Amino acid sequence: MATWFRGRELMLAERRRAEGSLQAFVEDLRTRDFPVARVSGTGVFLSRGKETVPLAMQACVDHLHSLPEHAIILSMVDLPAPRVRPLDRLEIDDLGYKDDGISYVRARHGYAEHYDVPRLVRQVAEAGVESPVDTRDTSFYLSRIELTAGDGSGMRRWRKQLFLATALFAAEPADYFGLPRKRTITLSSEIEF
Repeated sequence: MATWFRGRELMLAERRRAEGSLQAFVEDLRTRDFPVARVSGTGVFLSRGKETVPLAMQACVDHLHSLPEHAIILSMVDLPAPRVRPLDRLEIDDLGYKDDGISYVRARHGYAEHYDVPRLVRQVAEAGVESPVDTRDTSFYLSRIELTAGDGSGMRRWRKQLFLATALFAAEPADYFGLPRKRTITLSSEIEF
């Protein structure tokens, strides 16, 4: 257990560093020298929180030089209650700009509730974000992390290898979040910890 917790701590710290600041990313999109093409449709990027950029979103900009016309950054927060009232479920933020087509949504869940991201997106569309959301034309973007054990400090190499072996048993994110496979795009990033 100690290996799992320490390995997860090191991996998350390295992931936060790789993701970078969400606010700086939004500012950069507005001021960069070369334009980022906005393609039609809605893209939902699953995220760990409002502080950092989803790696899948970074990959779209860095490698494809594009983003969906309507981008929703969605993070889920588990609460210590069995259920959350629909009125209390969503917190929506335009990240400082009402004209860039990017919104951040925090969705609260109770511990007895199952994740159903497509249903959440319908609730987001009804609640109103800065750009219209067509739930029939929504793509879901997942960030997959390919972990490698580096020589950095923090944990011995054999413990890193043990952590990597246990990390293989994690649930498939598309299934966990109830995402439709035909509309889910997974972009990978390699992280050395």
